[in-house]
Amino acid sequence: MPTKVSELMNKNPYTQLLVYGPPGSGKTSWAARCPRPFYVLTEMQGLGSVFVQAKDAIIEPIADFRHFALLLRALKRGAPTVLRNGQPAFKFQYPLDGDDARYAQKVLGYDDPETYVVQTLVVDSITHVHKMLTKHYPSKKEEGEIDFFRVQRVMDQLLDDLRSIPVNLVCIALEDRVFAKAKRGTTKRLIGIQPKLFGKMATECGQYFAGVGYANKSEVQDDNGNDSIEYAISWSMPQHVQSKVPPCVAKDFPVRTINRHRIPGSTTLGSMLKAMYPEQQTASKDGDNADHIWNT
Repeated sequence: MPTKVSELMNKNPYTQLLVYGPPGSGKTSWAARCPRPFYVLTEMQGLGSVFVQAKDAIIEPIADFRHFALLLRALKRGAPTVLRNGQPAFKFQYPLDGDDARYAQKVLGYDDPETYVVQTLVVDSITHVHKMLTKHYPSKKEEGEIDFFRVQRVMDQLLDDLRSIPVNLVCIALEDRVFAKAKRGTTKRLIGIQPKLFGKMATECGQYFAGVGYANKSEVQDDNGNDSIEYAISWSMPQHVQSKVPPCVAKDFPVRTINRHRIPGSTTLGSMLKAMYPEQQTASKDGDNADHIWNT
């Protein structure tokens, strides 16, 4: 049945984001402060950043691609729910019954399934999930090679499945700097910085997300002349990486978000959603204080 756009937006106040950048640029810390996160962690070195920002965050350390596929099947079986404050959330049971439960018990050491209620799904990092996928599908013709065609097809389906889940999605990726050799001499010239993914996925990943952001840090001075580190995410990316901005009620997607990592418990995603969708019950908290620079 046809319906109004505003009604659909009120029922689906979610967004799907990809954030990439160099190590130490604040990607994990930013994602850890998202509202009610379920943190899918493929790199244990990020555990400290999550602990500092969100001690109560639910974390699932991923061992291999089969482990990730088991979790994804459970997420696809989940359903929307509502918190006591009226905000939308997502409820799912993990691990599932049957073969998944037996694998989880024997290999992963899990007990009976539990029910989780979350508002943000964080995959840290989608770069390592892609790498796990390449190990899961070796080439049948050449020993030691990768079946890139199958990897690409499975990765496409994986991202489609992730963005179909009614929950805020944040995928984190490492950066890959692309250089071009100069016509004269041996000096290489930096021509682009893109997410570190295999094949065409590096430049086409923007089609799977509502926004693609580049995280970086820089030295700045405050009003008193003291040096400090500023963490920021630039949401205005090259056209070949960034997808269309999501439809918003009040504002377009911010050009830049400045993160205050020293304030545990505050969220930047929640404050951005609150500003973009002021008429909706979004996943935000009182006191959200990220600085968003909007288009004027």
